[in-house]
This record gives sequence, C-alpha cells and structure tokens, in this order.
Amino acid sequence: MRRAAERRIAHMALHDALTDLPNPTLFRERLNQLVVRAWRHGGRFAVLACDLDRFKAVNDSHGYPAGDTLLGVIAERLRGVVRADDTVARLGSDEFTILLADLDTWRSAARVAERLIAAVGLPVDVGPATVRVGVSIGIAVGGGHEEAEALFKNADTALYRAKAEGRNVSRFFDAPQAAAAA
Repeated sequence: MRRAAERRIAHMALHDALTDLPNPTLFRERLNQLVVRAWRHGGRFAVLACDLDRFKAVNDSHGYPAGDTLLGVIAERLRGVVRADDTVARLGSDEFTILLADLDTWRSAARVAERLIAAVGLPVDVGPATVRVGVSIGIAVGGGHEEAEALFKNADTALYRAKAEGRNVSRFFDAPQAAAAA
C-alpha cells in the first residue's frame, strides 16, 4: 500500500491534475531526452506549441467548470491524434505542447498539425451548451544540433506568428522572419 502511495505521489509530481497529461517538468525532461537522442543517433523531431483559440470566451460565458470539461476533452483529442511514442503535455491554462519523435520529414509535423486543428475544432458538449474552439500551433523541427530551450522558444515564436496570422492555423519557425519581427 505504501509503494502504491509513493507511485501515486511521483505521478502527481509530473502530471497535470486536471488532464493527467505530463506537466512542464516532465515535458522538459522528455524534450531533453529527444535532443540527446538526436545528438547521438541523428533523426528529426518536432516541438509543437499549442494554444486554444476562444478558450477565454468559454470560461467567461459558461464558467470555469465548463472550461475544465473542455480542457479534458481537448487533452483526449490531442492524445488521440499523436502516436504512443509522442508526448502531449499541458503547460498551463489553455497551453499545450507536443513532442513528435522520429519524424521522416518536416511535412510529417505539418500533417499532424492539420489533424490536431481538425480534432480540436469539433464541437464539445460542456453541460447544457455546445462550444467550439480552435487551436493555433507553432512548430520547431529539431535535428540534433539545437538546444532544448531554443527549440521550445522557437516553437513559441512560431505560435505567436500563427495567432497573428488569423488563428486556428499552424506555422513553422522561420529564423529570418523571427529576426525581422524582433
């Protein structure tokens, strides 16, 4: 019984209480593992920074319990799109991040992003109401020479570009555009 309690406490320390997704601590650990694996063995992977569009309107109009229900449904949908070896994490509020391991090409990340946008955009019942939200996604592709924190920052930069360009879209990190924006 004690070991089960210890395992539960260890799980709680690394997972979001609402969605049971990995939390920021476990996300960063897994990102670092992907970077090290790419350094040693090559290969590509992607970091997808995701932010729900119109989530605040759901909380404001239908209350926090509806928002919590929505987040739980969205977490399941995100998990349902990616492979078992990939990681979906909740960073906070309506911010998620996804690690796509072992990519063939950067287009693989684009296809996953399209499926994520479609899955999130489906209606969600939140009690007496049905709501729709979207998701904006920033993508940074790693291939073995990038630092983990830089990749995460690049995905976040691409996310802001996706939001600025109309929301409910994905954008790849583009170093020249990021430099021009800065």
